[in-house]
Amino acid sequence: MDQHTLMVIVLIDGEEIEGTIEWYDRSALKINRRGAPNIMLLKHNIKYMFKAEDRDGGGDSSD
Repeated sequence: MDQHTLMVIVLIDGEEIEGTIEWYDRSALKINRRGAPNIMLLKHNIKYMFKAEDRDGGGDSSD
């Protein structure tokens, strides 16, 4: 629990929020952000989310 995964949350309007999920329930997520205030997002405003480490596609690519 001490180690949190940095997530990218993409909202319906295209805005990206980066931070760690502090807690969640049926309708909302609380996101802790570095260098910005923490934020509570309502789930119906979220398009999708993924781990920040996967932002550039991740995995091995052999060209």
